[in-house]
Amino acid sequence: MARDLPNPLPALAEIRRWTFAPAPMQATVRQAMDIMRTNTAEAVCIDERSPNTSKQILHDLLTRENIEKFSLASML
Repeated sequence: MARDLPNPLPALAEIRRWTFAPAPMQATVRQAMDIMRTNTAEAVCIDERSPNTSKQILHDLLTRENIEKFSLASML
């Protein structure tokens, strides 16, 4: 007996690529927003190079939405 499998296309429709730009660890929230604006990016990645291994260490990814939520929460 044949079974109907769920259609994977709706889930795939929600997947999309984000563009991001690097930001220094010491960047302020305003600087992160400016970096996103000038690079037409949707997020900034906060990373640094390890002094011991010289590998990139990703600390965080900030989106406009994260920053806006943070800013609004700090006003309350």
